[in-house]
Amino acid sequence: MAPEVAAGEKATPRSDLWSLGATLYAALEGRPPFERDNVMATLSALANESTPPPQHAGALAPVITGLLEKNPTRRLSHARAVDRLERAASGPRSGRRPPTPRLRLMAVLALIGATVASCGIGATALIVGMMRESPGPSPTAPSTPPAKRDGGAAGDAAPAGAETSTFAVRARTGACRIFVSVPGATTTVLSDETLVKGDARRYAQPRINAVVYDASACDVWVRGHRQAAGAPGERKNYTVSAKPSGG
Repeated sequence: MAPEVAAGEKATPRSDLWSLGATLYAALEGRPPFERDNVMATLSALANESTPPPQHAGALAPVITGLLEKNPTRRLSHARAVDRLERAASGPRSGRRPPTPRLRLMAVLALIGATVASCGIGATALIVGMMRESPGPSPTAPSTPPAKRDGGAAGDAAPAGAETSTFAVRARTGACRIFVSVPGATTTVLSDETLVKGDARRYAQPRINAVVYDASACDVWVRGHRQAAGAPGERKNYTVSAKPSGG
């Protein structure tokens, strides 16, 4: 994950660009740039250590270095990243470093395409999910019995406990995929799963970050208020804090 996300800030498109750079680094160097023995050590290295320069990136080295800039305001923009990638793909330049072999470069560019596609569904969320230490749904968010879904008022009723929860979600279809975490110095992943139709999750933590990957497949309640449904395939991000007492 990008350094600013690890520090508890909200993810932005520039955070996804950092994740793209980390993926390219791992593809070319054989290991992620800040990989350590455990998650805590990895996050510490991410926050406190300089990015190790890539040794096998060839023409892609300036792109990777620019994408892995820790300060988001100095990080490569999408347009500049595209420009540098196109230059790398157009052919080798004269210089001291041997050019990246053509087949290897094409394989990396294919990876870029796959990674950019994952950015569309939240590459930062994907990487955070891969770093979680315990898979499966959160024990603090038990399922409710499947709700009746006949398109009428019964199907629109909130799941039990939604009115007192910070964030609640129920699967309208079997394509309701969610990622829910608690932000902080270390991110705690609560759920990274696809819900069965009618299944529900509720979260009472004071702060919640959530990603709903298909807004038309999930019903969402924020602090007891139902959110407007989205279009098929639309991804929605939620950053929610519990309502202050008395407010």
